Amino acid sequence: MKVTRVYTGEDQQSHFEDLEIPEQETEHGWPITISVSELVDLETGQATELRMHFLFRFVEYGGIAVLKATNTQAFEAAFDALKPLLGHARPDFSGAELPALALVWSGM
Repeated sequence: MKVTRVYTGEDQQSHFEDLEIPEQETEHGWPITISVSELVDLETGQATELRMHFLFRFVEYGGIAVLKATNTQAFEAAFDALKPLLGHARPDFSGAELPALALVWSGM
């Protein structure tokens, strides 16, 4: 998957960079793209938020899950909890409602 990264450089100007992100497949053969990003404080140079984006494609539909954390330890712990689930991702069109991964985490 080719994406364009937009960021503000030290010169306070917007910069654009084309990135090639490899695609993977779930155990059921559905394409998944996993991308990691950071929000960085320009004054301190420190990451203020870590994000991992999971982009799923199910025929003509798609889904996105985003893991966010404010520190590396929480980010890695949450990713470790998600790893076993990612390979089993598949569409479920059995209901009338649009399911959301946020519902899984709402009780945690």
